[in-house]
This record gives sequence, structure tokens and C-alpha cells, in this order.
Amino acid sequence: MATSRILTLANAINKSTVIIHDHLVSKNIPFPSFSPDVTTPLPGDLTEARDAVLDAASELIDLLIPPLSALHINGSVSQNMLLWGLHMFSYNLLGTKPRQHECRPPI
Repeated sequence: MATSRILTLANAINKSTVIIHDHLVSKNIPFPSFSPDVTTPLPGDLTEARDAVLDAASELIDLLIPPLSALHINGSVSQNMLLWGLHMFSYNLLGTKPRQHECRPPI
């Protein structure tokens, strides 16, 4: 069976989260929490793993949520959605009909 993009992203999130978890346990650092008494940031050596989790999670959210709904989640717009909108606007893709014999976007 072929591996889907959503499964690949979920596995990437899991792999990097395990790295973060194991590091925090080995150094006896509190886990991230919404509790006001847990204010310890993640150590700098976990930046790569943290970024991998956040990047994969962001892409997974973008894939699983319909485009217009994604614009309203948490009152923010994801970077991927902004780039998509900018591309559509720049090339006027919403206001043109597809051309049968041309491959380049209309100017």
C-alpha cells in the first residue's frame, strides 16, 4: 500500500515528538503545558525537532481542513494559505478561463 502524505506527516510529528519527550525526560525538564506555573521554554538543542513538529502539523492542518475554513481557524491565516491567495491573485487565476493550448499562466 502506498503511503499517503497525511500518514507521512503524522509519522514525522510522532518521530520528532518522541525526540522532544525523551530529551525532556532524560534532563528532568518539565513538559510543555498551559499551566501558568510551567514557564520553562524548550531547550535550544530541541529547536530542530520542535520546528519539524510545527512544520508537519501546519501542513497536515492545511491538508485536512477545507481552504476557506482554514482562513478562520483561531482567527489567523496560515502562511500556506496566504501564499496560495497571493498566487491566485497575482496570476488572476480566479477570473480567467483555462486556455486549451497554453501552459503558462495568464499575465
